[in-house]
Amino acid sequence: MANAPALLSLNTKVQLEEWIHRWEKFLRHACKSCDSGRAPFPRVPWWDRELETRRKKTRALRARFMRCHHPSERLLRRQIYKRELARYKYLMKQKSRQCLLCGACSN
Repeated sequence: MANAPALLSLNTKVQLEEWIHRWEKFLRHACKSCDSGRAPFPRVPWWDRELETRRKKTRALRARFMRCHHPSERLLRRQIYKRELARYKYLMKQKSRQCLLCGACSN
C-alpha cells in the first residue's frame, strides 16, 4: 500500500483529519474528472421533456409488468405496457419527423 508510510507517520488526531480531508479531496477530484460519458438524455434536437417523461413512464410500466407473476394480472399489465410503449414510439417518430421536415427544432 503506497499510503502506509504516510499513515504510520500520523501521530495526532488533527494530522489524521487533515490526511483524510486531502484523501477525500483527491477522491472527489478523481470522480469529477472521470466522466461516465453517458448523457442524461439522448442528444438529438427533437428530444424534449415530454419524451423524457413518457420514457420514464414506459420504463416504469415495463418494470411493473416484469415483476408481476400472477397470470391474469400479468396479462393486464402487459397490455397496459404495450399500449404505452406504442404511444411513446409514435410520439418519438412524430417529433423526429416534424423536426426533420420543418427544420425548426426547439428544445
